[in-house]
Amino acid sequence: SGLFIVVVAISFYEIVMRYFFNAPTMWVHETASFLGASLFVLGGSYALAVNKHVRVVLIYDLVSPKVRLMLDVVHHVAGLILMLLLSYAAYGMMLDSWFAPWGDMRLETSGSAWNPAYPALLKGIILVCLGLMVVQFVTYLVRDVWRLVRGQADV
Repeated sequence: SGLFIVVVAISFYEIVMRYFFNAPTMWVHETASFLGASLFVLGGSYALAVNKHVRVVLIYDLVSPKVRLMLDVVHHVAGLILMLLLSYAAYGMMLDSWFAPWGDMRLETSGSAWNPAYPALLKGIILVCLGLMVVQFVTYLVRDVWRLVRGQADV
């Protein structure tokens, strides 16, 4: 979360340079967008790791611990399927952005005057985060199914 301060700081730098010194920068907007997008993608994996993802607690809090555990299993199965499908799509997008059709490595660039390789790097970060979330969902699913089998819903 500290990197969001960097995004704010470089955006503030751009404002000062543009409006007070009439010297706009080429790199700030794309760098801030890349950092912000990367942090949001990493935030999904972090939220899952600390169990702070979005949940309909109105129903979840009203049911017994065993039903909660069953809801968690359903959530983990659905999440795992979604992450696998997204990973498959992200893998294709990452390959297209990292390699030319003839097989040579070339990172996709933004097409601006500065032209950084941020689009390709972001697609790689997305794929890594999705892979991490697949591992997280598998881990949670194994844990919760094991707890269901052993009858440890309240643990």
